[in-house]
Amino acid sequence: MSKKLSQTEQELHDRIHELERKIKSLEVELKQSNMARDAYDCMIDLAEKTYNIPVRKNSGAK
Repeated sequence: MSKKLSQTEQELHDRIHELERKIKSLEVELKQSNMARDAYDCMIDLAEKTYNIPVRKNSGAK
């Protein structure tokens, strides 16, 4: 019961797999980016507590 795909169906199948791989790659990149952001936030928090200085800008000040 093997079924041959037409060329158009095969191209669509290949495109779907390519897009699935791209999605997985982007999800990994997003996870790494989020982890880096969290690490930077943690470092800033530690610096502010350790050295008792404000590192983050005050968003309300002009």
